Amino acid sequence: LKKKQDARAYLREHFLRSMTSLVGRNATFHMYENTVVSGVIRGCDIDVQNLCVSNLSTALGLQPAAILRADDVLSFTVDDISSPS
Repeated sequence: LKKKQDARAYLREHFLRSMTSLVGRNATFHMYENTVVSGVIRGCDIDVQNLCVSNLSTALGLQPAAILRADDVLSFTVDDISSPS
């Protein structure tokens, strides 16, 4: 049981560090219906059910702030992940 708890804690910590490193990065979100939007990742809620994005560029225009439901996002790519933001 202790090994499983340690493994879960390790994975959770690294996941949270990964999510934190994405804050402030430009990203392209691929969504259902072949919809592609882009914006700057600002964070997510505790359950990673919603992503907070600023400067969201959509086919209808630019939204200064938006929340994307994680269930609607198929995938996302982040520009230049190797350099610090």
